[in-house]
Amino acid sequence: MNLTKIDYELLEFISKNPNCTKQDILQKFKKEKAIEYRLNNLSENICDDFGRMIECTSYINHKCDRIYIDCGVYHEKYYDCYFLNPVGHKILSDQKSFILQEKINHFKYSFLYPILSAIITAYITTRFIEN
Repeated sequence: MNLTKIDYELLEFISKNPNCTKQDILQKFKKEKAIEYRLNNLSENICDDFGRMIECTSYINHKCDRIYIDCGVYHEKYYDCYFLNPVGHKILSDQKSFILQEKINHFKYSFLYPILSAIITAYITTRFIEN
């Protein structure tokens, strides 16, 4: 699944506010559309090429509680509470390092290299003019 900027913002918000509720998320991103759809996509496991679900590939989890019912059967009850799982932390840290590298490259190519080029050109020009 390709994540967009808003998906990364959702992951960042959930990372900074662990155990936040859906209402908190909707309040924060009230100007954005389809936030509930994005939350469902981020909390679903990814399918492989054959349509089989790959376990532990979602980015966020719901907090759940196990309730014991007769005959030894466990049922999970999901609360309206979200938190990042290890895959979510990894993808968020990868994105942060990618953004940092892009900022460094932008600084080098738009500011540093043109200044160095101008200084070298001015130096060479003054050397030739003096001789």
